[in-house]
Amino acid sequence: MEDKIKRCCGCFRFLGETAFGFRGDYTNIRKSLCKKCETTRRSIRYYTETREHDLERGKQWIIDNREQRNTVNRKYYAEHPELFKQKRIKRKEHHKKYIQEQHYPKNKDRYFNSSNSRRANIELQSLQLTDLEKQKINMMYYICSYLNKGLDKPAWHVDHKMPLDKGGLHHPDNLWIMPATDNLSKGTNEGYELNHNFYFELW
Repeated sequence: MEDKIKRCCGCFRFLGETAFGFRGDYTNIRKSLCKKCETTRRSIRYYTETREHDLERGKQWIIDNREQRNTVNRKYYAEHPELFKQKRIKRKEHHKKYIQEQHYPKNKDRYFNSSNSRRANIELQSLQLTDLEKQKINMMYYICSYLNKGLDKPAWHVDHKMPLDKGGLHHPDNLWIMPATDNLSKGTNEGYELNHNFYFELW
């Protein structure tokens, strides 16, 4: 017996009758949509109607099982250190790409204004320094560059004890040489306690 030809109301293709499912209990009546279109429509309906509920349920599950997930993850990455290292490198590359391609272009003016303000503040204060104080500052930067000589990444930074953003001066008495890791962790916090005892105050 030849297969009858029928047109799907979803994709409008002419298909054999076997490509259409039956309507419920009526085993002799075929559906107007082919099986592929029926599956697609069912998936779309499920996704649109239950998406918010599934997201909320997933978030709640993560909150309720946070310790268990952390324990499993720690154990897994302890057994696969190379995989953890690759994932960390990939995350850093993704973050760097996001900063360069999305975050910085949108906030370029804010970065530019902040940099200009800091530079203008230093230049203004430098005009008020004596020749001896300028020599001291240049000597401090020279020593710092000498300490970093031959290193892939700077290990030492010249830092302001009292940040410029909080009223600190670009003056020899307000400068010191400190480990780069401490400087990056310190940020603009005045009361930051150094993790190491290796820092230099020259004057």
